[in-house]
Amino acid sequence: MKNKTAYFAIFTSLLVIFSWISIPLPIGVPITLQTFGIFLISLIFQKDSWKILLLYLVLGAIGLPVFSNFTGGIGIILGPTGGFLIGFLAASFVMYFKRIPNIILIFLELIIIYSFGIFWFMISTANDITKAISILVPTFIWFDIAKLILAFTTFKILNRYISLTQAC
Repeated sequence: MKNKTAYFAIFTSLLVIFSWISIPLPIGVPITLQTFGIFLISLIFQKDSWKILLLYLVLGAIGLPVFSNFTGGIGIILGPTGGFLIGFLAASFVMYFKRIPNIILIFLELIIIYSFGIFWFMISTANDITKAISILVPTFIWFDIAKLILAFTTFKILNRYISLTQAC
């Protein structure tokens, strides 16, 4: 990659835009394209994807409105859904296991994201694991699986025309 910094900035910006595209839900947590962006970034940047996700979290932590619903600040990260944000970064490290097919790696990312999100939601809301799972998983899992498949398909199509792993 000739200029990683430019690619990192572009894809961080895309992740912000994906986070802003949201459908509000009555439970207070919107459905966004955020996970689509996470999966696509992981597929394209592989071992470097964590750098983009860290930049995204830092921008949000300092108060820039990069998270869903144009929110930002450390309070969002420490709030009930902050575990998902931290899970994005943690999940990106599965891309170091290159002997495993990409589709399995991004499914592992989804599991890690949900694990962090559910754990943090339990702690911050004083709910037990059953309640946390019943609130978070049925509402979002099917959308996130669809976004995972869409990201994988998008990556495959783009990679057919542009060698993404070479360009980025």
